[in-house]
Amino acid sequence: HKNLIKQRGIGLLELMLSIAIISILLIMATRYYQNANQQQRVSNTLSAVSGILGAEGNYYMTNGSYTSVPADMQLPANILNNPWGGDVISIKAGTNVILTVDKIPTTPTDVCTTILMPGLQGVTNNITCSSGTMTVTYP
Repeated sequence: HKNLIKQRGIGLLELMLSIAIISILLIMATRYYQNANQQQRVSNTLSAVSGILGAEGNYYMTNGSYTSVPADMQLPANILNNPWGGDVISIKAGTNVILTVDKIPTTPTDVCTTILMPGLQGVTNNITCSSGTMTVTYP
């Protein structure tokens, strides 16, 4: 007869394996949440910018120019914020209206480009993205 030793509990190897699996699942869940959160912010910003551009386009189509844009159609700083805490500003500049969205993150992906690709491709206005700021000049 051999002496049989009854093993109780879990060993160090099992414990380390369980911790590793849980860690991998947490990392995956965190990245998924961050990506989903970022996509929601992009979607909200795209919706706001599209609404403003639509209103400005309607004004231009009705009036033929921006020379008499009333003050209540302009968005000064600190009135409308984007999801990243930056301002959405729309001001009259000569015969144009300039819409600026600032503090757009450039990492891990260039959010400005992400906003432009699906939603604003049909807009033929001057759109620039530089250093976390998107600028749209109408007309």
